[in-house]
Amino acid sequence: MMNPGDMLYFPAGMWHSVETIEEGILNNISLMSVNYASLVSSAIHHILIKKDAWCQCVVDSSGLCGPNNATETLDGLIRQLPQLI
Repeated sequence: MMNPGDMLYFPAGMWHSVETIEEGILNNISLMSVNYASLVSSAIHHILIKKDAWCQCVVDSSGLCGPNNATETLDGLIRQLPQLI
């Protein structure tokens, strides 16, 4: 049982359940470290989402969305990556 002002630490990924005995306010803050893959991919995403060419949708079955040859388009976009990042 916890009292007002108490704090309890649970390591990331640990399952838990909370039950209140009386009305109150609960704050839950998740502190998780970031890994390099997430950091870099998020930064690249922010750069690419500003470029119209990278915002095209990939060809759908109707051919109405995106270019006719998604493989060639993706190849061209990937070749531009070094200059963008």
